[in-house]
Amino acid sequence: MRFNLKCLHCQLTDEQKSYTEEKIAKATKFAQRAQDESAIIEAAVSEQSTKSEDQRFKAEITIQIPHAIIRAEKQAATVQAAVDEASEKIGRQISRYKERQHHRSNVGEWLDTPPEDEDEMKAESAPGIIKRKRFSNSKPMTEDEAIELMELSGHDFFMFNNVATQRFSVVYRRKDGNYGLLEPKVGAEQ
Repeated sequence: MRFNLKCLHCQLTDEQKSYTEEKIAKATKFAQRAQDESAIIEAAVSEQSTKSEDQRFKAEITIQIPHAIIRAEKQAATVQAAVDEASEKIGRQISRYKERQHHRSNVGEWLDTPPEDEDEMKAESAPGIIKRKRFSNSKPMTEDEAIELMELSGHDFFMFNNVATQRFSVVYRRKDGNYGLLEPKVGAEQ
């Protein structure tokens, strides 16, 4: 396991740094794959200028493990509170991931799984494009697999190569708690 801690727009004391590392280690200690050598855990703590002091510090935790990326992000009034909330959320997502691990074959392929209830996730909106990602892995997957990966990453949408249509599609979480699917319309399709 490799652990990286970044401080953006703030300086953390040694006590705050060790507190952050301890909380994240405690949240991930029951996930065998997070303890694996290939796992990468990144934590970022940043101070933001906001109207509300309750949202001053933001803690982001990303765990890259084989076949999944688990991510949590929380804002709070203090560094410790933001880290506490983010580590609690990452702990819940790790539990969900562990429950779903048995739905993979020995070579890591997804098996059919029944749909589950949604975790609570907050959507973030930004005016304009602030980050671009390009993906080299476009292995076709089912819509259920895409939903699971979207939930594990903590995002409200996920782009994937749909195995049923052999086209790129986007699955997203609707405000009513259900999912939506965006697919390109080709040629004479209605």
